[in-house]
Amino acid sequence: MVHTEKVHMMFGILAAMGGAGALWATMRPSSWLRYAWPLVALLVGVFLFIPVEGHTLTYTTTGWWETIASAIPVDRKGWVANWASSLSVIHVLQHKLGAACIIAMATIELARAGGRLQARPWSLALPVLLAGCGLAFGIHGGSDDHLPTQAERIHHWLFGAAFVAGGVSLALARLRVLRHRAWQGAWAACVLLVGLDIALFYRLDRIPPPTEGHSHAGPRPR
Repeated sequence: MVHTEKVHMMFGILAAMGGAGALWATMRPSSWLRYAWPLVALLVGVFLFIPVEGHTLTYTTTGWWETIASAIPVDRKGWVANWASSLSVIHVLQHKLGAACIIAMATIELARAGGRLQARPWSLALPVLLAGCGLAFGIHGGSDDHLPTQAERIHHWLFGAAFVAGGVSLALARLRVLRHRAWQGAWAACVLLVGLDIALFYRLDRIPPPTEGHSHAGPRPR
């Protein structure tokens, strides 16, 4: 498996774990999983947010440890400058905005699980951020300049559509427009299904040559 397949498999496993935990916490609000799933989401968000996206390994066969370690740049002195300069590339900006939405929703829901941020506007933060994350990653998957294989684009579109649908349904449920209890957990089911899809089926239909794809990924770490 190449680097991008391994990265998405790990993301999918964590997303499935988070979705399953959130679904259970919806059915059992006093469960300890109300703390666990935001922590899993926070881990996902941080590891999507911090890398400098040079994409030098994307279609290269890598080991599992090398794949995990690639999130931390070798040149730590230039980390911040390289990270900031990469934001001038639109698909990198989309990726970081999606990650920021995940970090924000995880932080807010962790506080809510502990009894804080109970005012009604905070209850709408999760659906809004969930939909924002879906839009960021759905649009992120819309260009064959960045994602040259059909499999990559389709999975990002499915990801985006599921998160947007989950966010909208949760907003309507929390606003009491959708009153059946099942709607409260529909978003978590969407996250679970997206995670399973990416973990099990995010496999490239072809491996692009080194010069194809991610050609505008921005500067490599110095």
